[in-house]
Amino acid sequence: MRIQFVSLLGTALLELGCAATSGSGTGSRPAAEFPSRKELAVLPSKAPPPSAFSTKDVVVESWMFQDAPPPDGATYLDRSPWGELVQAAAAGKTVVLSAPLRCAALELARFHLVHKALPAERLRRFMIARCGAVMPDASPLIWWQTVPPAMTEAQIVQASKDLAPQLGQALTGGPKALGFAAVKKGDRLVVAAVVGTDDVHLDPGSRTLGANRAVTLRGSTRATKFESIVGYVNQGEHGVEPCISNPRFKPPRFVITCKLAPADPFAWVELLGHEKGRFLDMAIADIIVHEGDGRGVSYSVRSSGPPSPVKDAAEAEGILVERLNRVRAAAKLAPLARAEKQSRENTRLVGTLIEAQLGHDETTADRIGRGLLAGWEVDGLIRGGHFFLGTSPTRDLTAWLDYALESPIGRLTLLDPTARQVAVGPAIPRDVAALGAAVTTYSLFESDDHAADEARVLQNLARARAAVGAPGPIRVNGLARLTEEVALVQKKGKDPFDALRDILHAAVEGSGQDVHGWVIETSDLEYLDFPPELLAQGELKVVVGVTHHRAPGAAWGQYVVFTVAIGAPPLRQAASGRLAG
Repeated sequence: MRIQFVSLLGTALLELGCAATSGSGTGSRPAAEFPSRKELAVLPSKAPPPSAFSTKDVVVESWMFQDAPPPDGATYLDRSPWGELVQAAAAGKTVVLSAPLRCAALELARFHLVHKALPAERLRRFMIARCGAVMPDASPLIWWQTVPPAMTEAQIVQASKDLAPQLGQALTGGPKALGFAAVKKGDRLVVAAVVGTDDVHLDPGSRTLGANRAVTLRGSTRATKFESIVGYVNQGEHGVEPCISNPRFKPPRFVITCKLAPADPFAWVELLGHEKGRFLDMAIADIIVHEGDGRGVSYSVRSSGPPSPVKDAAEAEGILVERLNRVRAAAKLAPLARAEKQSRENTRLVGTLIEAQLGHDETTADRIGRGLLAGWEVDGLIRGGHFFLGTSPTRDLTAWLDYALESPIGRLTLLDPTARQVAVGPAIPRDVAALGAAVTTYSLFESDDHAADEARVLQNLARARAAVGAPGPIRVNGLARLTEEVALVQKKGKDPFDALRDILHAAVEGSGQDVHGWVIETSDLEYLDFPPELLAQGELKVVVGVTHHRAPGAAWGQYVVFTVAIGAPPLRQAASGRLAG
């Protein structure tokens, strides 16, 4: 977001040609920065690495849990010989022994006893979150062997002492969180460990559901790189809603309130951290919030239709869009048109993106994600967009779609009510029965009528003023020149700052009073950082106008918000702003 400010102090100064300016200077620039076409063109197209797809895992339709999740703040107590092995593996490392991860390790070991394999990622993720762990990168380690029935636990652990160094290797590069469990049935022993990055901590009692079915997640992240932390919660079969972040708490602390829908016994919540200088948000916590103690939370696959096996990327793109539009129709959402040229670009870079994510190359992954979201090949003026990347251990596109729609971010992308176009980049590795897809959806500027947007700006301004104890703004009408200049910005490409100057000259001539004006250019009207002058105490009379245009060199269109204060002098401080994604 970019703010520009102009002040014209009365008719006398206007006649002398004096004007005070501050801010970021003249000339419209993109509110959202993306890699250029040339920067994207030099990125290589790579085949998706087969190691990114867990094809040996088992897919099941349901799974019942034997125990309730451990209560918040539960301590990790294991005085058995296995516990001694875990302590030896963790010695000298930055490791937290996690009761929720121990619960998840126990479920994974039980599953392996039955199926002789790990569950597919969809169920693994569910097990980990249902047990109360929140780290999205938690991954399992499994060992199994045949042991004589008469062998004691101590003897088994002694015979398994090689596990300690193997487990210790997985715990390097901390801080880590660890859960460990061993189960035995007959002569078959399965040992499971779950290891994740110990980054996000929730305060005890944070997931307790209130009387209004709201849960307030209080906690902190070990990382200090985030400038904001937000959350999204699933609602019913198709919905997703933003959670409410308490603005008084800044990263690394967060206080985020999410509401469970009336008919939902549990729901997924995802917390995202936004790092300054990056466009794509980072998933920092996967959380299941639920009624009661969680004992009734079980796993059952929801399917959006019959299986849709595919052979190649060309077939996958068309089938995915068709299946997605069926789901959108069931959710009473408008269908998405295929952005065919942009889909080719998504397909070209999806393998490179998966490789970057697998190798933790955040810089390359962020560049590609931003580049695809830019939508350089999309027809129409883009107003906003979303990005989702997912993989599946089968070539069934319905299964991929169902898993994507379990994620709040998947729903935010695929079921965005304002989206009108979709680009799909399928990734199908050679000789592996699996698939992935990088999907971008785009909303467009479809109307020149911004009356509703002007009302939103005033509403958000009133809310911001109320937060600092200032009275609501008084809207002033009748400034015809503003309407004329707004049209020139949109249709003729007039620079918004030049338009503001002409608006203020007309306002001074018409009122004879001091006038002060701001131009805010942004890609999202919900995240306006109003300059402090507009939040000052006392009466505020304002004229508001909103339009859109494409700044020189921009991939997306952007809103242009004109705010003119009549009469009230501004505070003696510079306007400020931040980049809004």
